Amino acid sequence: MLKPTSRVRPDAYEAVFGALAHPARRRVLLAIYFNGGAMTAGEIAAIFAHAWQTTTRHLQVLEAAGLLNLADAQFHLTIAFPLNCDT
Repeated sequence: MLKPTSRVRPDAYEAVFGALAHPARRRVLLAIYFNGGAMTAGEIAAIFAHAWQTTTRHLQVLEAAGLLNLADAQFHLTIAFPLNCDT
């Protein structure tokens, strides 16, 4: 059996994939990406027709998974590893 070479905990993978499982959270990440990597919670909430509490919960899940971080009253994308699409 091969030993994992990564120091990332298996539950961290579960948190990331769980966060990405919901289409609204994927849309949040795309919106932030196409807005230069940072948006306020209000700007993100304006994209959706659902309640503010729902948006807040989605942001909390993304932040807990390490995909977003809150700094200077804006949510910023967190890139944990570079993606190389050329290979």
